[in-house]
Amino acid sequence: MMAGIQFIQTQTMTTFGNRLKTERTRLNLTQDELATVGGVKKNAQHVYEKDGNSPSAEYLARIAAAG
Repeated sequence: MMAGIQFIQTQTMTTFGNRLKTERTRLNLTQDELATVGGVKKNAQHVYEKDGNSPSAEYLARIAAAG
């Protein structure tokens, strides 16, 4: 600690997109492959992983069934 300044360790916030990408890589799938499983285009998969949009319940059900 320097002259009354405390350094606080921050944790990286896990977002839905981060979690989705982690699961995709755990399943050893590309974005294109998981998009196909979920019934969406690769661009939609990319947007989900970047937290640009939320996937539908139907998409989530399809990918849940995959693994």
